[in-house]
Amino acid sequence: MFFFSCFGTIHKSKVNAGHPKLPVPEKPNILAECTKHPSRNAAKNDGSVGDIPSVVIQDEYYSSSVLYSTTENRCFENSSHEATVYCEKCDAIFCESCFGTIHKSKVNAGHPKLPISQKSNRLPKCTEHSSITAEFWCKDPNCVIEEKKICHICLLAGGHKFHQYELLTDQVSNNVEKLKDLMRSTQETVDKYQDRVKSFDVCIATFGYEHPLYLAEIEKITKQFDAKKMQVLKKLEEFTGNSQSRLREKKKQIEAYIDNSEVLLLKIESILKSKQKLYDDTKILDTAEAQLRISAFNSQNDFMKVFDDQNYSLTEEMEMKIMDKNR
Repeated sequence: MFFFSCFGTIHKSKVNAGHPKLPVPEKPNILAECTKHPSRNAAKNDGSVGDIPSVVIQDEYYSSSVLYSTTENRCFENSSHEATVYCEKCDAIFCESCFGTIHKSKVNAGHPKLPISQKSNRLPKCTEHSSITAEFWCKDPNCVIEEKKICHICLLAGGHKFHQYELLTDQVSNNVEKLKDLMRSTQETVDKYQDRVKSFDVCIATFGYEHPLYLAEIEKITKQFDAKKMQVLKKLEEFTGNSQSRLREKKKQIEAYIDNSEVLLLKIESILKSKQKLYDDTKILDTAEAQLRISAFNSQNDFMKVFDDQNYSLTEEMEMKIMDKNR
């Protein structure tokens, strides 16, 4: 029960704004929670089947070693802030500031604050029976119904009667593992190509005008072909410039791959952090298509499979021949 002004103050926030306000005499009787099983409420809504246990996705490795930040997890109260904590009672994610503000009141003060990585993935309601949780995922190969999230009524008497199915929690868990595997393999590939970019930088540096190998070529030209020095130096400059351009172009292709992979990693990270629609195969298909594009890139660039410094760097083994075009 609240004093009128206190009710207004507490329910200004978005998370509390939808709470109905009743006069005190009309306050409904709420049964106490079972002392032996405090998580089980003695009065379960309107008699419909309650939510089955949530799937908690908690992985310290993936929550602590993510390389790139994302703003997809926006604070429920202020969308310009990135959410970092989760309130299970409110079933909402908040930034630290908004969580503290909303939970100053006595009615919210006891809500536990969890890291966003420990947010439970609550299953959605059945599309056909909106008051019932969709507990199952239709796996029947002959099913022509577009909606695959179903409840027990759909199985017993609806369009999915006698269809093959699995628990929606299992579908979510399987999709999470697929995303983690894809994230892991993509990160490993990115690490490999980042090392390859460093190798290109070393090779490109050998063509620099201050590099010892370049200076050695200058000295050779000066000693052996003094009369044609300027002509040879011009050709050498063209050669090194073209070589650097060629290598930079190849390097750019790898950097483009890394950029695309980083976007893919952000997308996967966002899916895993937001835990939205993890039961939907579309997310997996999107990332799989990205992997196909990566494979296509690799097959078209054989120079990435075997990296030989001799083929890309300015080396002592190179021989330069000066020919008189007038002869």
